[in-house]
Amino acid sequence: MSINIKKEQQQHVVRTLWQRLAIMAILGLVVITVLFGISQLVQKAANVPAGNGPTTGSGAIAQDVSVWTQTSKYDFDRGLIYQVDTSASPGDVVLAMKMQTTLDHFNDERYINSGESQNINVTDGKAEVAPLRAEGTLVSKNLLSQAVLRLESFSYDVSIPWRASARVQFSRDGVKWYNSEGILDSWDDLSDGARNIDLSKLNWSGGSEFYYRMQLNAGGLLGFRRPSVKEVGLTYSTYYSSGSIASMVFDSGVENAQWDSICWDATLSMNATITFEVRASDTFFTRDSATPGWTSVEAEAVSNNSYRASVDLPSGRYKQWRATLSTSDTSTTPVLHEVRVYYY
Repeated sequence: MSINIKKEQQQHVVRTLWQRLAIMAILGLVVITVLFGISQLVQKAANVPAGNGPTTGSGAIAQDVSVWTQTSKYDFDRGLIYQVDTSASPGDVVLAMKMQTTLDHFNDERYINSGESQNINVTDGKAEVAPLRAEGTLVSKNLLSQAVLRLESFSYDVSIPWRASARVQFSRDGVKWYNSEGILDSWDDLSDGARNIDLSKLNWSGGSEFYYRMQLNAGGLLGFRRPSVKEVGLTYSTYYSSGSIASMVFDSGVENAQWDSICWDATLSMNATITFEVRASDTFFTRDSATPGWTSVEAEAVSNNSYRASVDLPSGRYKQWRATLSTSDTSTTPVLHEVRVYYY
C-alpha cells in the first residue's frame, strides 16, 4: 500500500512540473511575439520615406516617395545636350567653350586708333609706314566685344623688306604694354610672312579689352622700301552665353505619378543663372518630342548651392526635366552638379 502511495505522489510531482514548464513556455512565446511585433513597428516607423517632409517638399503629410537622381557624366550624357559640356568637369554640366577670332584686313580703320598711331597709312588692304618716314607706329582699338575665358594667339601677315623690321606688344588697358611672355615694356619681333604668336603665357582671362601696338621700321631708307601689314587677328576662347540640357525620359512605372519636387545642386557666379522646366505624361514620349509642353518652375534656395521647386508640377508616368544655363559674363559659367526628382 505504501509503495503505491509513493508512486502516485511521484507521478503527481512530475505532472505538476510538466504543467509549469508548459505554462512557462507559452508565456515565453507570448513575450517573444510581443517584442518582435514592437521591433517591427519601430523599424517600420524609422524607415518611412520623408515624403513631403523637409527634404523634398512642403512639410505636409508624409508620402511613400521615390527619387530619381542624375549626378554622373553617364547620367547627363543620356540627355539632349545643346551648347553645354559634360566632359570639362566629369559629373558636372557647364557651358561649352567656343573659339572666336577678330580679324582686321585693313579695308578700313575700324580697329585702328588713329589718335595714337603715327606715320601710318592705311590703303589698299594694308597698313604701312607713310612715305618718306623711317618709322611708323600702329596702335589698335579694342579688339574684344565680350569677356574672354582665355587668349589663344595673335596672328599677323607682314611684309618686311631687306634691312627693315617690325615688332609688336600687347595691352589689356592701353596703358601698360607687354610682350607675349608677359614682360612689361618688352616686344615680340615679327618675321616676314604669315605667322602666329602664342598668347597663353599672358594668362589674361576675364577681361573684355585687348590692344596691340606694332612698330614698323624702314631701316633708315626713309620709307622707300616700307614694311607693311596685311592682316592681324586675335583668337580667344569664351563660354557660350547660354546652353541647355534636357534629361532622358524617365519611366517611373506608376500611372499618373505625382511629381513631389525637383531639387538640384549648382554653383552660380553673380552673372550666371540656371532655370528649370519640367514635363510629364502617362503616354510615352522621346527626349526631343514637341509634346507634352514644358512647364517652367519657380526655384527656391535651400542652401547656398541647393535649390528646389515643388509647386504646380505636372503628373504622369513619364517624366523629363530641362535646365538652361546662362551667363552675361562669357568668361564664367554656371555649374550644374546634380538633379533629383522626387515622385510618388
